[in-house]
Amino acid sequence: MAQWRYESALRMAKPWKSLQKNWPVIAAQVDELLDMTGPTERQSEILAILREHEQAGLSCPSQQEIAECLGIAQQTVAFHLRALERKGLIERPPASHRAIRASAP
Repeated sequence: MAQWRYESALRMAKPWKSLQKNWPVIAAQVDELLDMTGPTERQSEILAILREHEQAGLSCPSQQEIAECLGIAQQTVAFHLRALERKGLIERPPASHRAIRASAP
């Protein structure tokens, strides 16, 4: 009886092990699909804030300032900034957190 349960558990675990093994590939494919589209509504709002600051000659707002302006979490802003960077809509030097520049529209 115990042997049957063990074999049954192994059969059930195989798909999960395969998913765990292939997770980095799956996540990369999902990221690639998301990047193929234009900016989302929230990303457009973030871009608008960045461009407003740029046009007014102000320093780039911090992630926390953008988050407070939009009423969202700072981590959400960081996620959207990474996505905008992958899409080529903003440029961020690696060593500076506040040197975000919106690319030409």
